Amino acid sequence: MPKNEPREAGAAPPPPPYLAPHSHCVVCGRAVAAGETFCSATCSQTLEAQRRRQRRTSYTFLGFLAILMLVWFFVLSRPSS
Repeated sequence: MPKNEPREAGAAPPPPPYLAPHSHCVVCGRAVAAGETFCSATCSQTLEAQRRRQRRTSYTFLGFLAILMLVWFFVLSRPSS
C-alpha cells in the first residue's frame, strides 16, 4: 500500500520494518548486540560506581537507624523519677 493512499477504517497499520535482534545498554540505553549488557567499559564502570554509592548510602542509613534505636531504647528504659 503506498504511503499516500488512505487505509480502510479499522484496518491494521502496516508492520514496522524488521530490526535485528538486540538489547539496550542498561546505563545509557544505546542499542547493543543481543545478550550484551553494556555498550562500553565506561558504562560498565559507571554502573559499578552507582552500585557502590547505593550500597554505601544503604549501610549509612542502617547505621543511623541502629544508633537511633539504641538511643531510644536507653531513653525509654531509664527509670522515671
